Amino acid sequence: MVLSAGLGVLVIAAFATLGALVVRLILGTRDGLAILGLSVPIGGGLMSWSLFLVSWAGVQLTALTSILVWVLLVGACVGLIRLGWPNVETHFRVWAADQSPWDHRVRRVGWISFTLLIGLAMFLSVAHAYGSWDAAAGWAAKGYGIAKEGSVFAGEIWGAWALTYPLNLPIQIAQFQLFGHDLVPLSKLLFPIYLASLGMGIYHFWRSQDVSNTLASLGMIFVITVPHIYLHGTWGYANLPLAAYLVQATLWGMVGLGRGDRRAMLMSGLLLGLAGWTRAEAFTYCVAVVIALGLSFWFAGRRRFNLMWWLIPFVIITGAWLVFGWHAVSTDRLGGTAFKNLLAAWPVGELHLRQLYLIPRLLYDRGLEITRWGALFQVTAILVILRLYTLRPRSNPYVFSAFSATALVSFVAVGLFYLQSYALGSTFQQVLTESFDRAFFPAAVLMVITAVRMYAPAKPNGTAEKLEASEFLPTASQGPTF
Repeated sequence: MVLSAGLGVLVIAAFATLGALVVRLILGTRDGLAILGLSVPIGGGLMSWSLFLVSWAGVQLTALTSILVWVLLVGACVGLIRLGWPNVETHFRVWAADQSPWDHRVRRVGWISFTLLIGLAMFLSVAHAYGSWDAAAGWAAKGYGIAKEGSVFAGEIWGAWALTYPLNLPIQIAQFQLFGHDLVPLSKLLFPIYLASLGMGIYHFWRSQDVSNTLASLGMIFVITVPHIYLHGTWGYANLPLAAYLVQATLWGMVGLGRGDRRAMLMSGLLLGLAGWTRAEAFTYCVAVVIALGLSFWFAGRRRFNLMWWLIPFVIITGAWLVFGWHAVSTDRLGGTAFKNLLAAWPVGELHLRQLYLIPRLLYDRGLEITRWGALFQVTAILVILRLYTLRPRSNPYVFSAFSATALVSFVAVGLFYLQSYALGSTFQQVLTESFDRAFFPAAVLMVITAVRMYAPAKPNGTAEKLEASEFLPTASQGPTF
């Protein structure tokens, strides 16, 4: 048991080491908070995706295979860092200095509280093990099956839903099974780590935007203590990891487009790709984020963008999964079948207007439940109403783009459940009641981020911003623009 726990800790350390090197390589700076917050999600995600490709190619997945892949990835990162690649300028500043002694004290209390909350989530997560249906059948069983069979194709017969969901989390869990049989099980620590990553990511963004320490610290604690979000940091569902990837991809995308920072855009693209590698519906969310941010900054005066750094990692990582799992997704009753049913129903007037009404009505009712969403919607609504005048694309592109991303991601969440109504029939309301809250995580967190960002300067000070449209024109070294 002790040996198994020790090996589980080493697996997490291996993920963190790889992820830290990747973050260091992409950002080109020793950004401590970004490295700490993103290391395990990025390291674990890239490790699982690489092992997926290796297994798809016919190589048996064993402990030795994992070690060799990890060594190759780490070696490649170290080599590229020493070579100074990618040699592109960064305009990203870590964050503003503390504004006052009060801000400094609040920050200290905030981080102590954050550490205690994450520590408690870790204890609860491991103690609860995989005690809920989705966690056990959807992710743990597949991970253990992949480890036992030595192939990603084991996901077809192990656990639920065959291969309709991407295998990011199952392959990460498989590493704990390969190294120590996950007897404790420390693989459940992945979920509070994703919760911590989400909290650190939004704090990092707010401080980089000159949000005060007081507001950023309180906002971070406010988000992670929303009851439903916090509990998902202990249950083992994939919705919280998806939110951690997608929300932070959105934030880095805003920084990259707003400041002409290709490193930030590369980070955003990587996180978008890993989001698509985590849950099936994530591809639609990611496309919504790309459209929302692109159009927002276009309206803000950025007429031409260099999207190569942003879209290539997203297309490669998500595209590989779509090619592999296309048959399963296209024939699944909640995927291709639902879409086919919709196309057949609309011409004859079956619009499912009642089902469409039930979705926002459920969100409204649930938003009033303090035991589920806390005061997230009420507080956010008040903060936004008081600063609606900041919602201007040219004078405050960050607020406008965050608001646009929130709106479009919310629309996608509603649209996906509306689409499912054409496959679920009489069970639609039951599935909606059970699943919609967690599907709304990315939109809910983006709501808070938008509201808090409204209370920062329109253009953060001292950040070497590139705000003139002319500076977004391509140069010979920038590659293609779209």
